[in-house]
Formats: sequence, C-alpha cells, structure tokens
Amino acid sequence: MTAVFWTVPSGYANDSLAAMLALPASVADPLPTVATVLSSEVDTSGDTTNIDITYEYTVDGETYRSSNIYPGVFDLNSNAESIVADNPEGATVTAYYDPENPSNAFLVKTKNTLLLLLLTVFGVLLTVVGVGQLRARFG
Repeated sequence: MTAVFWTVPSGYANDSLAAMLALPASVADPLPTVATVLSSEVDTSGDTTNIDITYEYTVDGETYRSSNIYPGVFDLNSNAESIVADNPEGATVTAYYDPENPSNAFLVKTKNTLLLLLLTVFGVLLTVVGVGQLRARFG
C-alpha cells in the first residue's frame, strides 16, 4: 500500500508540472515582432528578485501589452539585472508571440528543460521504487 501512495502522487505531480512547463505547439514556434519597452526594473523587495518589464507590440494592427519575460509558467530570475539592462525603458526590442493567441508574448526564447528533466527523472525514480516495493510485497 505504501508503494501505491508514493507512485501515484509522484506520477501525478510529474505530469502536472510537465504540462505546466510544456509550451503549446504554437508557442514552440513563436513569431517575432517589434516591441517597445514601457517600463523596466528589477524588484528586489521581499525575499525574491522579480523582473518587472512591460512592453507593447502590435500584431495585425492590434496593440498588445505584456510583462512575460519567458515562455511557459516559470521565470528564471537568476540573471535579472542582465535582462533589465538588455531591455531598458524606451528601447525597441524583439518580442515573440503565439500566432494562435497574439496576446501571449515573451521576450526571451528559452525553455525550462533542465527543470523538466529533473522532475521527470524524480518521477521515474519514485515509480521504479514503488513498483519494486509492490513486487516485493505481492510478487
């Protein structure tokens, strides 16, 4: 019974996090557009460092605003100062948008593949241990 408790949650958590980290097919091939940075700063208030960049861009005659730095759910803020320096207020930069949903845009093309790999390995490891315990108990 213990093995079932460990394998089901680990598989569920791994699948949920993988789904959050995975990009929709259309975002996997984003289209570039010209954007203007409206504001750009590093927010170090509190315990975390956040990148606060707002930019405006136009797609098919419609203007959008976004503050997404990366595609997907998680932001990697370890190089916040560098990203803000590369995207100062008033600068013209390249943003990337989802052609199926132009309101979904980001500035830095990257994927959180290391985190996804670690979560996958952890989920597989817990599943293998759980199957081993089931075989030992009922096998």
